[in-house]
Amino acid sequence: LLGSTSDYVATHSPNSVLVVRPTGLRNEHRPIRIALGYEDSDAAQAALQEFAETRWGNQSDVHVVSVVSYVSAFLNEMIVEVDEIKEAATKSVTAAAEQLRSAAPGVQAHLIESDHVGEGLIEYVEENQCDLIVVGETPHSALGRVILGSVSRFVLRHAPCSVWITRNKGEVEETAGKSAS
Repeated sequence: LLGSTSDYVATHSPNSVLVVRPTGLRNEHRPIRIALGYEDSDAAQAALQEFAETRWGNQSDVHVVSVVSYVSAFLNEMIVEVDEIKEAATKSVTAAAEQLRSAAPGVQAHLIESDHVGEGLIEYVEENQCDLIVVGETPHSALGRVILGSVSRFVLRHAPCSVWITRNKGEVEETAGKSAS
């Protein structure tokens, strides 16, 4: 789905990137379907804020989607506090949707369960025939990207729709300010 140039730019740019893929939206008379991947993190909050800068209006179908996994990524063990995790994630995704209410009045919050966050987001996008998925990314070092992997990278490479990767502006601006001093 991705050419080497767009993949390189999307994974290495310090700025937010939108990779556009055709979904048939131009040939249909329907609202744009948007999924915003959300977790309780600074990167996701920054994505929410960047997304809210555009007034999407009533003609957009916006869904804030949080994926919970009950498998520890490092230990491959099941996590036992399932109800606590689910309750916290539900509160978080509901609050995120409320933050977007002025930019996208019909926004909906969804909590889904999956062993892999990236796969859960891709399944949601496919099942709901989304035209765009928005994910936030915290800048990582090259080694950090290799060791940890990245949900945004997984989404970028597997989504059948356009992908908007937002980069934490606060960290980018803070870094730029330090280098200017």
